[in-house]
Amino acid sequence: MTKYSSEFKAKVANEYLQGDITYQALAKKYHVGSKSSVECWVAYAVQHGLVSVIVEHRAFRHSQEFKLRVVEYAETHEVSQHQVAVHFAVSDDQVDHWLREFRANGAAGLRTLRGGLPSMTKHKQHNKDQRKVMATQLERDQTKIIRLEHELQDVKMQRDILKVLATLTKESHTL
Repeated sequence: MTKYSSEFKAKVANEYLQGDITYQALAKKYHVGSKSSVECWVAYAVQHGLVSVIVEHRAFRHSQEFKLRVVEYAETHEVSQHQVAVHFAVSDDQVDHWLREFRANGAAGLRTLRGGLPSMTKHKQHNKDQRKVMATQLERDQTKIIRLEHELQDVKMQRDILKVLATLTKESHTL
């Protein structure tokens, strides 16, 4: 169950978009726990339209390809998990879960498992063990590509930092 109704979130986001009121003022006016919740609702509304704030309470399974796109975006762009969630219109928790699964098990960890409630037998680890099946060659390649893209992003950032440092050092010696 969500803490705030979809209509309430849409109302608060719409009020921010309509007028001269801050996140903090809206959070205080409507007794929302923190201004970050209001910021999140507004970000979703700006990125995907006001109707995106209205949560549909239904089970939805994302494909492994979609999850890989989300993980790749998170790993190769210097943005927060929240910004990734807004970009792909999924929850912050989903992004966090997919990143942890990818880091632990690679692309195979993002497989969409068959649904249903787990059995009440002694074998409670059955669903988790399904993901640990040998990764296919495609999944190994996808994992390697995403990890290499992330490493490349880090190396480019280090290079840029070293260039700035070299420039600053050169400028300080000429003074």
